[in-house]
Amino acid sequence: MSKRVVLVTWDISSNYGTCLQSLALYRKMEQLGYSVSFLPFLPSRYNFSYQFKTLVYKTKIKRFFSHDLKWKKFDSFRRKYYHIARPITKQQEEKIISKTDVFIVGSDQVWNTNFRFSPFCFLDFAKDKKRISYAPSIGTTNVKAECRERVRRLLMKFSHISVRESNAVTVLKDITGRDDIVQVLDPTFLLEPGEWDSLCRDARYEIDLPKEYILTYLIGDNASYRLLLNKVTEHRKEKVVIIPSSENPDFDYPGAIVYKTAGPLEFVDLIRHAAFVCTDSFHATALSINFSIPFVEFLRFPKDSIQSQNSRIYDILSHFGLQQQLFESESFNGQFTIDYTHAQDVLSKDRRISFNYLVSAIEH
Repeated sequence: MSKRVVLVTWDISSNYGTCLQSLALYRKMEQLGYSVSFLPFLPSRYNFSYQFKTLVYKTKIKRFFSHDLKWKKFDSFRRKYYHIARPITKQQEEKIISKTDVFIVGSDQVWNTNFRFSPFCFLDFAKDKKRISYAPSIGTTNVKAECRERVRRLLMKFSHISVRESNAVTVLKDITGRDDIVQVLDPTFLLEPGEWDSLCRDARYEIDLPKEYILTYLIGDNASYRLLLNKVTEHRKEKVVIIPSSENPDFDYPGAIVYKTAGPLEFVDLIRHAAFVCTDSFHATALSINFSIPFVEFLRFPKDSIQSQNSRIYDILSHFGLQQQLFESESFNGQFTIDYTHAQDVLSKDRRISFNYLVSAIEH
């Protein structure tokens, strides 16, 4: 009988990266033959007041977004591709725990204590069940001082720990004293291009798109972005297509096509067919590398920002030997076409390592 695996991550909302990394890990678990489901954030209290407030909130949200096509696509995506357990009583939570063989937390910035420390994302509820991590990110270059001891105690209950960035390996080894913490690929890399191609058959467009285009997806709202995009369009003559992020919904560019209703599959499909990608997003970068699409990387955060998440970008570019694609100023020393031979060799090797870690961690 196959093991029951429960995945823990951020609630699968309208964030492209969160949805896609969740889908990738979920599908990989299914392919391995495991019985798999998602467990989104568990409430700290189970009572009538909580249940009533949750029902009212969800009703309001659904009513507010019921005519929003992008929201409908995300909702349809969740319903089609995941089994999500949503306990609303303590008894239901206990039943899920009792039937689960392995809890896996990952990926995304679930361990970013500078954003929010969530004991749930460190599987504090899992009792005596096996706990492993697959590619969570700490987001920055440190764990907040006031969280370090709690993080240490929780991580010592894990049988296997893997993280997404190399600096997180160093940070968590220092906190825990463990020497078995390893770096693995973001889940989106676990699915090869052909597997994403099959998924993208369900992509649906409401607008006409040019045959060749520069896809632009920017989370930050930096004044320099339009200047940098000017430099790109001086070299690349394709039409600019913009997917607005929820954090930067009003970004525009002269003559650009703004596609506001892209769902998760349209997001992937647009990247895999792009002539070029401009982004400050980790997952847009990861997908560009996976599909061997040329791109430039804009920096979302100032280098001296305490909240900077640039370390994730530095790490992925360095790991694949693509540091030159970082566009930090008006001068750009990278390439507007990329030879992906080295990066794809690294990716092939990393896939084997990451896959072997995942199977070994679950089975041993």
